[in-house]
Parts: sequence; C-alpha cells; structure tokens
Amino acid sequence: MKNFIISPYSTALTFIFSTIGFIFSMLFQDMAYWGKDTMVWYNVGAIMSYVSSILALIFLVFLVIRIKHLVLYLIP
Repeated sequence: MKNFIISPYSTALTFIFSTIGFIFSMLFQDMAYWGKDTMVWYNVGAIMSYVSSILALIFLVFLVIRIKHLVLYLIP
C-alpha cells in the first residue's frame, strides 16, 4: 500500500493536476456569468481550481520524498 501512494506516476499526476488547476484558475471568473443572479458556477470553478492545485502539491511532495529516498539508497 505504501508503494501505491508514492508511485512512479507521481510526475504525471503532478503535471495533470497542476494543468487542471491552472485552467480552472483562468476559467472560474468567467464561470460566474454562467448562472443568473447566482455565484454557484464561480464557486464550483474556484473549488475545482483549489482542489486540483492542492492535489498537485501533494503529489509533488510525494515525488520529492521518493526522489530523496532513492538518492539515499543510491549514495552510501
């Protein structure tokens, strides 16, 4: 189970989630005009932006931990 959390796909997941967060951060202000007299879509876009950015940071931390762990084993 430990290898599942720190997987070799952390780089791809970090890139994917940071790209999604970047796209939603550009779009969520335009999403405010999707509804009539409500800020629901603005909040949905903001939440998606924050969640995907936080997930990207979490996978980036896992990736850095994995790289440091491998370097410690490679260099005695």
